[in-house]
Amino acid sequence: MKGHDFSKSFGPRTVIFCDQCEKEYHVGCLKEHNMENLKELPKGKWFCCTDCDKIHSALENLVVQGEQKLPDSLLNAIRMKHEEKGSDSEANFDIRWRVLNWKLVSSDESRQLLSKAVSIFHERFDPIVDSASGRDFIPSMIYGRNIRGQDFGGVYCAVLTVNKSVVSAGVFRIFGQEVAELPLVATDTDYQGQGYFQSLFSCIERLLSSLNVRNLVLPAAEEAESIWTNKFGFNKFTQDELNQFKKHYHMVIFQGTSVLQKAVPACELLDGKDLCVMVKLAMHNCLAKVSLVHEIAKVMWPRSMAKDLNGTIKEILGTCVSISFFSGCHTETSLRFLLQRKVDDKSPQDFVVEDLSGTIRSIQS
Repeated sequence: MKGHDFSKSFGPRTVIFCDQCEKEYHVGCLKEHNMENLKELPKGKWFCCTDCDKIHSALENLVVQGEQKLPDSLLNAIRMKHEEKGSDSEANFDIRWRVLNWKLVSSDESRQLLSKAVSIFHERFDPIVDSASGRDFIPSMIYGRNIRGQDFGGVYCAVLTVNKSVVSAGVFRIFGQEVAELPLVATDTDYQGQGYFQSLFSCIERLLSSLNVRNLVLPAAEEAESIWTNKFGFNKFTQDELNQFKKHYHMVIFQGTSVLQKAVPACELLDGKDLCVMVKLAMHNCLAKVSLVHEIAKVMWPRSMAKDLNGTIKEILGTCVSISFFSGCHTETSLRFLLQRKVDDKSPQDFVVEDLSGTIRSIQS
């Protein structure tokens, strides 16, 4: 949360910024529009609405969780690319993706991954240097630093790894549910044409969709514009549209580029019955597939009314019980045990399940 006080003391004219969408608000306007009645400058982060709070929490959780498996559909697409090139080496590859933010997790592993991402961007782009300070924009964006008042603290770096090595990277920032930007993307020269960036882009797009983000924008060099429009479905901003966006959002726009946009595809939602079927399969025999409940909750959380992930887990399990979908199932006792247990005291990755025989198993997702 950033604040600026025009009157040198906290009051109606004090301006604060949302830590997610980065919009600015007068304290007095917040009260006038019944958004929030602030008596002092908030400590820590401040969000203008529940949606921004949820987006920030979801991103924070994703960063902490580390690497994620790719959906089978994306792995199959990469496999087909390898087959087209007459290579079967993909069969021995461990392909993952993850989201990084240096300010949230500044571990040695994060440093190595981000350093490789910087190298890939430097390999693919001419230097992007601030004329006044001489500082390089690329590492500043990736590590969330500031350059002459431009704050990159809300920037995240998504990477695709093959056997733990970064092969493709993309820098993105989410300005609330209205729009996200993707100012930099690149793939290691040795891994181009193998479907890796398309897979990473799909992961980013699915993430945005799950967070109800409506639009994605990016700056495109002239030689790359046709790829974005023909292959990825982007359209060019009109000048009026661009001017409107620039009034509200401090987007990264590089000299000599066109700004492109596309609507983020809607996320496919599970209906109540399908959700219960998945949970029932996950709970079957109280074995390690209970971890699937956690995976379902991660997908559904941004669209639920729950404040946190544990609340979404309760919603899912509660729905199953309320429609008696588990009626007669030998895991019903286990399900009710989960609901009655102090879920808030348990990590979402650590479920404790009790079956009819009283056996307790701790399951790591």
